[in-house]
Amino acid sequence: MNTFHSLPAKTPYDPVDPRNQWHNGVLPQLPWLGLAALVGAAGCAAASAFILIRSDGQSIHEWTLQPTVYLAIASASANILLHYALAEGVNVAWWRRALKERTTINDLHRYWNYGNSLWAASTSGRHFNLVALASIMAALAPINGPLLQRASTVITRPVQGEAYLTASIAPVLPNGYTGIITGRGHAVALLTSNFTPVIREYSNRVDINMSSTGCDGVCYSTLKGAGFAVNCSASTVPYTLDPTLKDGNMNWVAVNGTEVFASNFTQSEYNPGDIVLMVTYKGSPACTGDLTIKTCLLQAATVEYSVVFHNDTVSLNDATTIFDDKVKSISTFTPQYGLGQTTLGGMALALNNKYLSSAHMRFAGAVGYDIVSSASPPNEYIVVSPNESSAIGASLPTCSLRWADPTADLLAAAREVMFRTAVRAANSTTQQTVRATQTTVHTVYRSNYLFLGLALLVTLLGVGCVAPIFSGWWTLGRKVSLSPIETAKAFSAPLLRSLDSNAEADALLKEVGNRKMMYGEVAILRGEVVPRDMYIPPNEPEVTRRLEMASPDWVRLPQDYTRYSG
Repeated sequence: MNTFHSLPAKTPYDPVDPRNQWHNGVLPQLPWLGLAALVGAAGCAAASAFILIRSDGQSIHEWTLQPTVYLAIASASANILLHYALAEGVNVAWWRRALKERTTINDLHRYWNYGNSLWAASTSGRHFNLVALASIMAALAPINGPLLQRASTVITRPVQGEAYLTASIAPVLPNGYTGIITGRGHAVALLTSNFTPVIREYSNRVDINMSSTGCDGVCYSTLKGAGFAVNCSASTVPYTLDPTLKDGNMNWVAVNGTEVFASNFTQSEYNPGDIVLMVTYKGSPACTGDLTIKTCLLQAATVEYSVVFHNDTVSLNDATTIFDDKVKSISTFTPQYGLGQTTLGGMALALNNKYLSSAHMRFAGAVGYDIVSSASPPNEYIVVSPNESSAIGASLPTCSLRWADPTADLLAAAREVMFRTAVRAANSTTQQTVRATQTTVHTVYRSNYLFLGLALLVTLLGVGCVAPIFSGWWTLGRKVSLSPIETAKAFSAPLLRSLDSNAEADALLKEVGNRKMMYGEVAILRGEVVPRDMYIPPNEPEVTRRLEMASPDWVRLPQDYTRYSG
């Protein structure tokens, strides 16, 4: 071991010949990676806008990955590029500051600290500068991620288009399809086994099934099938319910009363292709006036219905009535004078079973007016005026009661029963192809441009705040960094003193990258470094100690509770 009194001379590293010229200028020192990162961040913001605009209203099936996935990639890429640009910009700003007169060590530390610490930038106070602003805005940029995720949602909406459908409906009903005539009176007494399910499904409001039509969603179209050609007429007959009037025999007229409501369907074997609907009702609140009588002739015909398909079901269009059905031809029937099956007789019977009704009203003296009704229609169509609201239940009924016209509803019932029957009677020979307006409920993407705008604002503010710290790059004479090797060289660190002072970090590393170093205690005796393997007596007064980076041959591990000089 070397003794304290045999110090070797310090051997400096051989100096390197200067090879790098200081050469400033816009293009020679262009920080293209940093500026490219800024352009890339702005491009990612533009890509986010493109994704949202492109996906707005498109079906989810048109995208392999959801737009939110692409938006997440775009926002993450923008934030990565923005932080990279910030680091490159801080390099430029730090060296630009170092080139200025009156720059202090504090100034250089703040530039480095603000660029690397959000806390330091946020608490910079009166030393706030562009680097601090850029650091804060770059740190806030990731807010764009949640905003962009909210900018794209999934909704359902109807989409209209044209479709061609295949449907089957009988243009005319088969002979003897609905009922059976029995007895000496030749009355229709039974429904056929084909027609009974139709009435049961009508009563239970079962959907009309029509599968394999090709409708995907809701389709509006027309179908030619068995229906009715309708012709209605109206007439009146007088009535009186005035309890003060007497006839020629001095009898009170109102005591006998009058039929104030009636409805019925009739069908004759002599006119087997017709059904007659007759409706009578008292439409006025007056005690004396005219009853309205409506007679509608429903002739079996082939008509064009306006229909609505719902996937595998079909129904009549609610916006149309029997008067909207276009009559294509009137069906002909041979009069039937005997027993057996009937084509429309069973339909008339079924309609009467539901809608045959009457209501008789007469004056009964002290107890007021007596009303006797059968079936439900009289009670369904009775109209009680506001000033008559106490007449039913709370007091005695008066002759001011009136009834609404049930004709439209009864015609609608006959129309629906006929339509259901035509669908039921269809077979393979009654198929038809029709053009339809198809409305399909599509699941599509919807873009919220408010969230897009906020995300773009955050990202572009970050880009706009980072860009200014690159200002002045053209005054630098080489590509700069904040590598500890490059900054140590600038501060003339002894370990790097022999190197080219205008070399970039990569050039410095080529020269000294393999040079061994260590941080720790370096002992100095009379201006000379004491080698690590030389013994130094404790408390030697002529020896000073300091901490620095140096060759491992000169560095010892720091000692606890030791004060080191500068």
